[in-house]
Amino acid sequence: MTIGVATERGTVRAVALADTGDKLAERVVLERTSPIAGESKADLAIAVESALEDIADQIGA
Repeated sequence: MTIGVATERGTVRAVALADTGDKLAERVVLERTSPIAGESKADLAIAVESALEDIADQIGA
């Protein structure tokens, strides 16, 4: 499984991708978005952490 994060203006997108599948859409296991509450690097870090923790909670061990 591959976990990735992309940041956009005001939003963080996190995705979990399966290792198998011919097309990207077939590989997406979970996708989560999290708003960025402010303009600082700390606000961005909090949003990234929130999105990744949500994916981790859904996937489990």
